[in-house]
Amino acid sequence: NSAAAWRTFRAREWQRDLAKAAAPNTRSNGTSSPGVPEIELREDREVIVKVGPNREQIRGLSPKDLVERAERQKTISARQSSGVLAGQASFVAARKLPSGDVAMIANSAAGAEVLRKYPTWLRAFGPGSVIQEPSWGVVAYHIPVRSMKITPETMTDLAAELLRQNNWGEDSGIQYLGWLTRPGERAEGSILIEFTSPVVANRAIITGVVWGKQIHNASRFCREGRIKLCRKCQKPGHIQSHCSNVFKCGHCAGGHPTWECPSTKGQATPAKCANCGEGHRPTSRECPVKIAAMNEAKQALAECPTYHRIPIHFRIATRSDKSTNSTSSNTTTGDGMEASIHAPRRQQEEEPSTVSLETVIDPVTAFVETETALEEPTETTQSKRGPGRPKGSKTRS
Repeated sequence: NSAAAWRTFRAREWQRDLAKAAAPNTRSNGTSSPGVPEIELREDREVIVKVGPNREQIRGLSPKDLVERAERQKTISARQSSGVLAGQASFVAARKLPSGDVAMIANSAAGAEVLRKYPTWLRAFGPGSVIQEPSWGVVAYHIPVRSMKITPETMTDLAAELLRQNNWGEDSGIQYLGWLTRPGERAEGSILIEFTSPVVANRAIITGVVWGKQIHNASRFCREGRIKLCRKCQKPGHIQSHCSNVFKCGHCAGGHPTWECPSTKGQATPAKCANCGEGHRPTSRECPVKIAAMNEAKQALAECPTYHRIPIHFRIATRSDKSTNSTSSNTTTGDGMEASIHAPRRQQEEEPSTVSLETVIDPVTAFVETETALEEPTETTQSKRGPGRPKGSKTRS
């Protein structure tokens, strides 16, 4: 039956193509809602602008005005630079942050990278405005306080020494280094390391942090897992420098700063919470508002992924770097240690390698890899007599 044979052939062809197809480049939250393409994730498309001295002027503009100003300046810059930015990236939205800075949303993650690379459009936000480079935080525990004197002056040198003591790769870089909380009189404390690459940050989480000939456990820094209490309005969720509310006293809940409270001048003033109105301070563990904030922080810590998600442009860069390194190692020729060691073609066909050259750390989708997966995949280093050595022949040790 020719029709049945044709249907069988088409079914086998479909199954063969399905086995070769890559997984869909989407993310799903486990419900019936469709996944979101990774390249369209908002956090990958955001460009944070640290506004300069004219912050108040920028604060008064609407998101539409901010997008139009940035697009106008981008067009002018594209004409002056022979169209470098023309057609490659554009702004689609803007969001004003509580700190007075602005988060500009690009049309894609690749477009956001182009806008970071060519920041001439920043003139739309006035002089002194800069782009805040993204970072990925890692917390290292039980660091001896005396061994790391962190100050704004010594941070750069300490970061360089930390990179020297750890083998995190040539592309490793540290944007910020500091104590997670002030250690005070304690002998040990936890440090926060902000890396410039999520790949390097995940390496530090897996391998640990070496400091002073000691290895320390590390974990991903969860910003949502920290309790923030504003010292201006006493409300949780933000800090004083980002607050636009009126002053509330942290002792008597009056409409004045805490440092101007009559209790600071020796006058007897009963305590009153500015959040719940009870007879305690907002920082008290008996406050229901603070208890709710603590529970939210604990929930965020419990739901925080073990590793950082890697944006799509970092994965492409990692794949290209590994492909380049693999090509250069395969083309190396010479004698002795310089010679490239390869298994015979017949052996390669019979015993395919289980290590992929395009391995990229993506802990969110599926990350159960060993420490060796972070290193460059190497081929067999067994010595051989020649390219034609038969399989199973013995070699000298």
